Amino acid sequence: GDAYYFSVHSIRKKKALNEVSNIKEPTIRIISNKWSEQFKNSYETKHYLVITTKEKTLVSKSIAKQQNSSDVDKLEELEQKVRDLMNKLHEYNLELLEKNDLISYWASAINGRNIKVEIGDYLFDDYITDTNIFFPEKKNYMVFDHNGKKQYSAYLSIKSFPKDTSNKLFTELQKLNVEFNIYQYYYAEDVATSIKLNTEKINRLSKVSRFNQTVLLEAEALNNRLDDGEIVLMTQVWNIQIFSNSIEELNQKSSQIQALVDRRNLLLLRETTNLEACFWSRFPTYEYLRVR
Repeated sequence: GDAYYFSVHSIRKKKALNEVSNIKEPTIRIISNKWSEQFKNSYETKHYLVITTKEKTLVSKSIAKQQNSSDVDKLEELEQKVRDLMNKLHEYNLELLEKNDLISYWASAINGRNIKVEIGDYLFDDYITDTNIFFPEKKNYMVFDHNGKKQYSAYLSIKSFPKDTSNKLFTELQKLNVEFNIYQYYYAEDVATSIKLNTEKINRLSKVSRFNQTVLLEAEALNNRLDDGEIVLMTQVWNIQIFSNSIEELNQKSSQIQALVDRRNLLLLRETTNLEACFWSRFPTYEYLRVR
């Protein structure tokens, strides 16, 4: 809703494969081991839903003052919103991150690698200064330096209508031999921006001769419905973060994703100027840095 930011963080990490099966029955064990030999890599993807309250506007500040609202009230409202969401998505068995798990998640996000934190072991500053972070000037990558061991990371951004970036795109990305994080968020566009974005899409589609003319006509009719306020255009932004131990390998992985997205006629940008904004905009209170 208008009072909250909502985003989805999908973290895809490589898993170690068991070289030898634990199955005791000899024949089944042999079959299992032969099957496992076909796969060089295995990946696991975890999805995190992040909800944060927005800063109050001048109007809501005035209302809050009249109602004697407080930060405690905002926290209670947020907790209720989380409970409602977990109830609606009960079939997915959502787990609320708290204490060690919550701090470990954000510590991992800022350090660029998986970190397990025990509350009370250190000051919170120690969790976020374990790794030095660099954004080289005019480069399309960032650097995580942990005790001299460097890891390189790049951000690829896709901005389009939610219908265009469907589950199918996410499934296709999962087939790549690449570790990545996907950060998704949605927001409503104003009328002028909506018509501009839709017109740009019409221009792109009109250049593709194989595209269905009926779809083009529907896209053109959409401008009238937007102008009349009949519908609201929602924009979805994907920030894809990829990792590598070398710049050359990072470029190769970026090209793989670029080729996949190009086949779906979507516009993908590898960030340079906005690289640091993409990194920090994942964290609560820095949502305003989401520039796409």
